[in-house]
Amino acid sequence: MKVTWSGNDGVLGTADDVVFNTVTDASGKYLVQNLPYGPYSVVVDTTSPKFPAGVTQTYDADGTATASTSIVSLTGVAPNNLNQDFSYTGTASLGDRIWLDQNGDGVQDPGELGIPNVGVSVTYLGADGVAGGGDDIVFTTVTDSAGNYLVNRLPAGNYTVSVNTATLPVGLSETYDLDGITVRTPRLRHSRLVRTGVTSTSATWVPARSVTRSGSTPSGTATASSTRAATSRSRAWPSLSPTSGLTGWPVAATTSSTPRPPTRTESTCHDVPLGAYTVTVVPPANLTPTFDANGIGTTDTSAVTLTWRTPSTSTRTSVQGRRLDR
Repeated sequence: MKVTWSGNDGVLGTADDVVFNTVTDASGKYLVQNLPYGPYSVVVDTTSPKFPAGVTQTYDADGTATASTSIVSLTGVAPNNLNQDFSYTGTASLGDRIWLDQNGDGVQDPGELGIPNVGVSVTYLGADGVAGGGDDIVFTTVTDSAGNYLVNRLPAGNYTVSVNTATLPVGLSETYDLDGITVRTPRLRHSRLVRTGVTSTSATWVPARSVTRSGSTPSGTATASSTRAATSRSRAWPSLSPTSGLTGWPVAATTSSTPRPPTRTESTCHDVPLGAYTVTVVPPANLTPTFDANGIGTTDTSAVTLTWRTPSTSTRTSVQGRRLDR
């Protein structure tokens, strides 16, 4: 900052002008004290190495027509003026998506879902471009319902982007970020995370969505399975919904079926996060439930919880109907 007093002649730009230089602190504040009365110019030194690139001015006290410059007078009636503020906005933006990498391949495949409400910190490394140089600025945001995030109006320069892992669902490990995953606090433009909690069931588990087939197999450590028996040749397909820890996050897991005798169908679902789930069977018409793991009071639905101690489990459901004879 360059604060210039007009001198005894009261005219700025003449030989008796006196210049007071100062710099802003970590909060962007500055102060020059013990000044004589008279006219002053207050100028932001945009040529300074500490001034960020790629910004445009949005405010100063006497208007932006005189770029980065404000004129003010100090008098006996008004000896202090603490309103000589300046503001700037950047023209760059940074962001993208954090999603669930269901097959752990580090590639965002069609149908792989974003993770909402994940905290992201975008740190501008200041004009010196060095982390911890004293001029860093941190911007925080969270992912939207599709796992997307965006921080805009940024100055040009170097940045780090970090995921707040405490805001992720339990049981995830990282499979991708833009500059590699050797840095444990992910620095990324994109960050992909794969579940380490598994649920083993060869059917499609779709919380808050319709059941759909997927051709990939997520990699994880938690497993849940479901077995249903019936006296007809029709198969019952289960769906799995998380009941805690995944608010607003629909999870689609891979499904495959294992051929069994006509009266028995099995399914497994892999790579779901640890947490509480419901397993729901949708049987063919004209069948009635005879058993499920936590009682038939909740028709066609069983509750199960996956934890670090019990990352895999099985749940059984049976239905019966009329015998089919020819």
